[in-house]
Amino acid sequence: MIFQSVKRYEFVIFTTNLNSLDLSTFIVVTSIWLVVICSLACAIYMLLLLTERYSPYERRMQKGALVYFLFFTGICLSRLFYKWYPELFVYFAPLLYLCHTGSGVAFYYICFAFTSPRNEKRFPLIHYLLPPLIPVILGVWMLFVPFDVPLGIVKGFRALNPEWPIFSRVFASFIPAQVLFIGVYLFLSMKKLRHYRKSLPEKKWKEIHYRLRSIYAIIAILFVGWLHPLLVLFTSIENAFFAYGAIVPIALSIPFVEIVLVNNLQRHNYPRIEIIPAPKPKSPPSEKVSEPAPMEPVATSLLTNNTSLNLLSRKDFDNYFRQEKPYLNTELRLTTLADQLGVGREELSKFINRTYGMNFNSFVGRWRFREMERLRKLAKNKEATIKSLLPQAGFANYNSYMRARQEAERKKNEKEKPPHQD
Repeated sequence: MIFQSVKRYEFVIFTTNLNSLDLSTFIVVTSIWLVVICSLACAIYMLLLLTERYSPYERRMQKGALVYFLFFTGICLSRLFYKWYPELFVYFAPLLYLCHTGSGVAFYYICFAFTSPRNEKRFPLIHYLLPPLIPVILGVWMLFVPFDVPLGIVKGFRALNPEWPIFSRVFASFIPAQVLFIGVYLFLSMKKLRHYRKSLPEKKWKEIHYRLRSIYAIIAILFVGWLHPLLVLFTSIENAFFAYGAIVPIALSIPFVEIVLVNNLQRHNYPRIEIIPAPKPKSPPSEKVSEPAPMEPVATSLLTNNTSLNLLSRKDFDNYFRQEKPYLNTELRLTTLADQLGVGREELSKFINRTYGMNFNSFVGRWRFREMERLRKLAKNKEATIKSLLPQAGFANYNSYMRARQEAERKKNEKEKPPHQD
């Protein structure tokens, strides 16, 4: 049986017997390992981002990217194992099969989180269940199949075993499964982005369309990469699977895709705009006078209509803080406020620095200090201590209050300081 005994394999990370490899094969193997290293590095970086405090929306995209990078690592390892380490391919066949079926779903998950409004349903459960279906069946089935059967299929490059015809077809179906799953989910990803595009007013689309170029570029490169396993289905697997002209360009483009994706997630270079439903057709006029619709708060309406901070003035932003008072939340972070406003974290940070000449923490601390001063002047707080009023003003601790106080005193002294005389 396959998993009754595990042999020990000692092999060099990059190649086995470098001297026995020709130049083209060496370049192919090195290119594949380049993708493996890059994918693992991106996965580790996503893990580090997940340890920081981000909004649920950002964490969903980071988790999707993490799984996507791990699946791509498995796909690349399967190429190496299939050709040079067939025993290892057999041992890890169910897991490698899952990488082939799950990579497309992981990318669709990123697009789904990227374009979904807050009130939309969660990622459909069916997409979690489909990728592991065949790998689980295959893994259980392999417990009852002699080890030499799948090993012979791998060494014979999908050669069917006449004694195990059905198992042979299932075991050798990872390439068709990759073509099917990646093709379907690339189509669903493009459909999701198209729906997102049509759901935005033309004015908003013009503001943020440039920020979608990276995701379209990734889809285009993944589509070209999808053509490679499609080519394998209609040609000799041994020739097409490891063809120098096909592997190297794809291997060099994949790190580019992964770095672009990581860069956009790390810099929050993506639009976070609510999908606005299409207006309903107006009903024919009737004799009855309809009741006026309730008015929205000024600040909320303002930010909904001007999702780009470039369209807001200092007065508008001050009005939002004055009416909505987001600074009263002791857990308020730059990412949290950016998510509430529907803009990127970097865009919001630049707006505050450019408009107020200070960073986010100083800006929020100024509002909290003003609130503290207001609370202390109230008659009901005459006997209250400063520490007891900290949470009401939005301060998480006394140190943050002291920093805001010192900043306010410094600003006051600068205004009162007489001009320098020569």
